[in-house]
Amino acid sequence: MDRVPGLVGRPEAYEFKQRFQMAFLQSRGLLPSHTLLDYGCGILRGGVPLIRYLDAGNYVGLEVRPDVLREAQRTVRQECLTKKEPVLVRPTDIERLDLGRRFDYVWSFSVFFHLSDEHVDSGLRFIARHLARNGTVLANVNIGDRKQGTWREFPVVWRTLDEYRARAHAVGLSVSPLGELGQLGHHSPTDPEEDKQVMLAFNAAPQA
Repeated sequence: MDRVPGLVGRPEAYEFKQRFQMAFLQSRGLLPSHTLLDYGCGILRGGVPLIRYLDAGNYVGLEVRPDVLREAQRTVRQECLTKKEPVLVRPTDIERLDLGRRFDYVWSFSVFFHLSDEHVDSGLRFIARHLARNGTVLANVNIGDRKQGTWREFPVVWRTLDEYRARAHAVGLSVSPLGELGQLGHHSPTDPEEDKQVMLAFNAAPQA
């Protein structure tokens, strides 16, 4: 590995987090035939094994940072994954973006707690429009009411579970907490605080 892992956090945690993402999604029923939207795909830390695992054309990654997206595109070539036909998109207006398909899984790892309230809301609207009827959204978040911090150019945000439920309800989704990451097999080699993040599952809310 070279400088690439540093774009997504500590290099020494790169492979650990890559393994966790793949193992967790498989534990939640992900099959090669499923379609997956990686919301905030970064440089494809989790995307590389997912692209390999999924059938050709079933992986779509979204990334807003142009330099990071270029690294992701380079990674696809370096890892000889072009035959798996991954689609990588840089959304310039998430409210208007239409991918023309719906997804069985939407995966957003270590993204939501770096988003402002406005961006969480627009992201959930976008995700709700692109979620298959029986699809699932999985995202790890910071639960609590601590003061906002920062990581590089991004905020680090804590919200209550009720806040996420209200924001999800506004776009027709329900929320279920699956447990802390440490309970789900994530045992960080660099920062035990990460193990306290909570994994949320969003699904289409039952019709009244």
